Amino acid sequence: MRIHFLFMRTALCAILLFTLPAISFSQSKKPVVKQKPTEKKIVAEAIDKIFEKVEPEAGPGDPVAWNKYIQKIAMLPDSLGTQIPQGTYKVTVKFIIDKDGYIGQVEAIHDPGFGLSERAVRMIRNYNIAWRPASQCGRTVKSYRQQAIVFTIIH
Repeated sequence: MRIHFLFMRTALCAILLFTLPAISFSQSKKPVVKQKPTEKKIVAEAIDKIFEKVEPEAGPGDPVAWNKYIQKIAMLPDSLGTQIPQGTYKVTVKFIIDKDGYIGQVEAIHDPGFGLSERAVRMIRNYNIAWRPASQCGRTVKSYRQQAIVFTIIH
């Protein structure tokens, strides 16, 4: 009888030893669920994004002053005008309007030569009046803006 009791006790311990860990681990596993990024992460990603298509576009704070400034840029001093062949030259400048309405990252897209694009880029960079920033989904965002400047050279 004593051998039978020891055998039963050993068998019961072996069964418990192998089945309890398996039962306890299988119940503690949780299904893996892919979490969607939180709205904070989405907003953080969109903060530095520069938009090309926006609801209301960025615009000059004072459109009349901006147009006068562009006309002023297009007028070259006589010393430069005589060095450039007669004709009409168009420089297209691309720049970013940041969330505060200031101009940045100015570059000439179309360069007719004769130093006109460098002059246009320098003058756009020097414009110090804040713009109305663009808006996307009710938030102010960075956006691209293009401006054509036409230089007419007449001797």
